[in-house]
Amino acid sequence: FPSHDSPDLSFNGRQLSYRDVDEASARVANALRTSGFDQGMKAAVYALNCDQAFIATLGIVRAGGI
Repeated sequence: FPSHDSPDLSFNGRQLSYRDVDEASARVANALRTSGFDQGMKAAVYALNCDQAFIATLGIVRAGGI
């Protein structure tokens, strides 16, 4: 298995490690839960970059959304 610091996501020359993706998606999930987002709720993603969309989508799933 790759290490937690191995590159996971690369977009337009920007690389994010597994750790970066994990921490960023956890922040999204926590922000959603804090704002009242509940398991099974739907969420939309508006992002200008693919890496932001990926992280947001992962955060939604981590928060229990669909």
